[in-house]
Amino acid sequence: MKRIARLLGGALILLVMVVALVSCDDLLLPGGQQGGPLDGLLDGLLDGVPEIGDFDFPAAPPDAREAAEQAIQRIQQEMARITGELDQAEQRTANIQELPEMFDDLMDDLGTVMDAYEEEFYPGMEVFSFGLFDENSLYIEDNDYIEIDEDAAISGFRFSRTFTNEMDQAYMEISIGVNVEFEITGLGDEINGKYRIELLVNAAGEFNADMEEDMTLLGTLTNLNNNDEQPLTQNDYLHKWNQEGAQPRQKILTLFMEYLVIELEESATQIFYPEVDSDDLNGEFRFGLVSFYDEAGDDEEEDVPIYLSFLWEGPDNEEYYVVYSTHEDYEEIVAINGVAYEFIPK
Repeated sequence: MKRIARLLGGALILLVMVVALVSCDDLLLPGGQQGGPLDGLLDGLLDGVPEIGDFDFPAAPPDAREAAEQAIQRIQQEMARITGELDQAEQRTANIQELPEMFDDLMDDLGTVMDAYEEEFYPGMEVFSFGLFDENSLYIEDNDYIEIDEDAAISGFRFSRTFTNEMDQAYMEISIGVNVEFEITGLGDEINGKYRIELLVNAAGEFNADMEEDMTLLGTLTNLNNNDEQPLTQNDYLHKWNQEGAQPRQKILTLFMEYLVIELEESATQIFYPEVDSDDLNGEFRFGLVSFYDEAGDDEEEDVPIYLSFLWEGPDNEEYYVVYSTHEDYEEIVAINGVAYEFIPK
C-alpha cells in the first residue's frame, strides 16, 4: 500500500501547509484603530460569506471532479469578496491612518487563536481542501513498461475535509479520483495492451494517523483493445505487481500505481473557525474565515497569499469585523468595520 500512502500523504502535507500559512507572524497585526460598533453595517459586509454547506462533496465520479472545480471557484469568489471589501474600505476612507493602539486586544487575540491552531483543532473548526490535476500534473515515472497516452483525456481530483469529531479529535476524510489511459509493453501478451483506468480512493481517520486501515479503493479497468471492463477494489492492489498467483488486472493496477505521480495543477482551501471564547482571550471570536489558492507554475519560494475575515467581540461588548489579505497588493491595508487602516506587516 505504499503508493496509496504516498497519494494520501499529499493531502496531509497540504494540511501542514495550512497550519504554516495561518500561523505565520504576518497575521499578528500590531494593533487596531477607531471603528466602533457595526451599527447595522454587518449584514451588508457579510453578503456572500461562504457557509460549510457550500462544500458538500459527492462520494463518486463523475460529479466529484465537477464538484471540486465548483468548490475551487467558490473559494476564489471568497477571495474576491475579501479584496473587494478592502478596495471599498480604501475608497470610503478619506484619510487612511496607521492602526492605533486601541485594537491591541483584538490583534493579541488573533495571535493567540492562530498560535493555538498549531497545537490542536478547535471544536467545530473545519478545513476543506480541493485539488485538480490533468495531463500537466499527472504522469508516470520513467520506466520500461508503462506509458500514459498523452493524447487522451487525463483528469483527476483530490478532496479533503478535516474537522473535530464528537470526541473533539481532529479527524480527516480524503477522496482522490483518477481517470487516465495508458499502454503497457514488454511484459508479455497477458498484460501488454492499452487500458483506461478509473479509480476512486477514499480514506478516513484521525489527523496524522495511519488512514489506510479505513481505506477503500474502487474503480474499473478497461482493455481498450477489446473493450473488456473489469471492476477494481483495494484487494487488487498488491505489494508487488509480479507476485505469484496475481491476476492480470491485479498486475496492471499494481504496476500503474507503482509508477503513478500526481502533482496538483491547482488547489484551494477554505477554513472555517468556530466561535472561540476562552480565559486566554481578551474578547470573543464570533467566527473566522481563511482562504487561499495555489496554482502549478507559481514561484515555489513565494508565500501563498491568504485571505481572511473574522468577527470579534471586545470586552466592551462591541463587535468588530476585520478583513485582511497577505497578497502583495493588499498586505499594507486592513479593514475594520468597513474602514481602511495602514498596516505594515512584520
